[in-house]
Amino acid sequence: MREAEERVAWRLRVEAARQRYEAFAAQAESTYRAERGSQFASTSSSGAAGPLAAALADPTLRYNDMVVAADHVLIFRGAEGERHSLADFERLSETNMRALSLRTVGNDY
Repeated sequence: MREAEERVAWRLRVEAARQRYEAFAAQAESTYRAERGSQFASTSSSGAAGPLAAALADPTLRYNDMVVAADHVLIFRGAEGERHSLADFERLSETNMRALSLRTVGNDY
């Protein structure tokens, strides 16, 4: 009998811990999305808005990285570093986007 009671108590503790973790994770995600959302919705000092505004301040960009906006794709052609300008990006043409999507269809990752 004692073993069964201990098992029930253990399950209750596990469930309580799971609920605390889920509350913590939801709060962390909410905070993260609020912070990142304001970053992506903002306008940069260069006048760029949305994803490009965030990319201009992204020190992790590497040559050939893609920045996807609602209506176009930009390819990063600049150097790695803290500061980027609009001239560091090249707009990917519709033709190149279609060719890129055709090459990736069916690839198993």
